[in-house]
Amino acid sequence: MNQRLSDKNIHLNITLYAIGCVFRGTKYWKIALCNSSNFISCIVTKKFCISSHNIDDFSYKSYTSTCLIDSRRNLEDFPHISINYHFYTEDNIVVPYTSCLAIINKNEKHYILHSENHSCIVNRILPHII
Repeated sequence: MNQRLSDKNIHLNITLYAIGCVFRGTKYWKIALCNSSNFISCIVTKKFCISSHNIDDFSYKSYTSTCLIDSRRNLEDFPHISINYHFYTEDNIVVPYTSCLAIINKNEKHYILHSENHSCIVNRILPHII
């Protein structure tokens, strides 16, 4: 996108907001349980129609999550694009909460929120980003 904008000599300042994203996966017990045995994984994937690949991808420090962060680190710097990461310490689904903390060294900003859970963080920060 940045290259296309530059080719057309358009310079927009773009801010991306990553709100409670699970960049490094989670140790959440339901994901861990699915990965603990093929039998349980089979039941969950068939009953809830969830791909076993998705369950693997959400596992803490999975190969996919590591590749996602590394690919962002390896991109060239985009001076007109900034990323604001918002995450919260009391999340009971993203465990540990530092999984939301993607340090990519591309001039990103991190905002730590307290007293919020997984379901209400968007409502809390929405007035600040609109």
